[in-house]
Amino acid sequence: MKKFLKPWLFGLLALSLCLILVPVLRSQMTSPKVENFLKSLPTFANIDLTRAALQNLRFTEAENRELAAALRKPAYKAQVDRLVKTIKGPAPAARPSVKAVSVLKQEQAQKIEAGNRAIQNEAQKLLAISAQAVPSAAMRAVSGTPPKITSLSSATIEPGQSLIIRGTDFLPKGSVIFGFGGSSFTGIVTYWNTDFILVTLPATIEGVYPQLGGVVVQKQNPQLSASKPISFIPIWDYREIRSERMAYLDNPYDPIVAFYNYIVHQNALWCSFFKMSFPDVRDRYLQNWFVIESHRYEWIGQELRSSYDPHAYKGLYILPDKTSDMLCHTSWGEAEFYCVMTIKGPRGMKYSSQ
Repeated sequence: MKKFLKPWLFGLLALSLCLILVPVLRSQMTSPKVENFLKSLPTFANIDLTRAALQNLRFTEAENRELAAALRKPAYKAQVDRLVKTIKGPAPAARPSVKAVSVLKQEQAQKIEAGNRAIQNEAQKLLAISAQAVPSAAMRAVSGTPPKITSLSSATIEPGQSLIIRGTDFLPKGSVIFGFGGSSFTGIVTYWNTDFILVTLPATIEGVYPQLGGVVVQKQNPQLSASKPISFIPIWDYREIRSERMAYLDNPYDPIVAFYNYIVHQNALWCSFFKMSFPDVRDRYLQNWFVIESHRYEWIGQELRSSYDPHAYKGLYILPDKTSDMLCHTSWGEAEFYCVMTIKGPRGMKYSSQ
């Protein structure tokens, strides 16, 4: 009896194992329809031919799930990588032209120089007219008469810029003082006449931010003075700062998923929120500086694209930490995003709290 029970128990155990293993093995097997499609991947020249072949096969939802799982096998990686690179997305935008920092600095210097030439010519004409119209005896103003400013040749002034101050009773000669915030600067006088003064703001001024200030004409007696408001514009300094590589926040790129989404759903874009930071700017805050140009670039393989509005962050004092919307790019490869910004601020002032 014992000899009979042993084969019977062994057979029962074997049958139980079969009942357990067959569904497991069956779940791990790929259906012939899916298997044949996967074996055909090397024959497809591009992603569109792959998708057309899949549509003709009319996969069920279950077969699509099998396909998604099977694509994870290492045997198909090379073909997936090859085909996903043939996805065609939106045409790349033209790469914007970015002015070099040296050019931006040169433009301000040239503008001041050209303005000074015009002011010098105007002052020469005023000097000639004044000499002809006013007898030399009348040039001596009464020392106790306060001066009066009637106009300035410009409502703004920059370091190194010349200014014509028009008015009356400027003689005897004294000094011209510019005041901006808590700082004052003595102007460099070229001509001092009874009705006009040609003065230049020192070119070495730095560390002063744009603000409304004033210009004061003082006679030899400082109590005899006149003032007029004038806005200060600094000599601008420029920096180009580049972000670290932008990191995906919610949907890291996966070529297998990109491949599957295209052949099943014809989705040619990969979308994700991303984060970027600027390593040399602390707390994202620009002190007395602001963005004048911003360009976001993306590399996909060897192709460079400029994405979105190049002026998206223009005028900002606080650098972006995360996009306000999702960034999408062509699914044919993982993109490397970075942002380059040209920032502008007063000469002699730091742009970061570091």
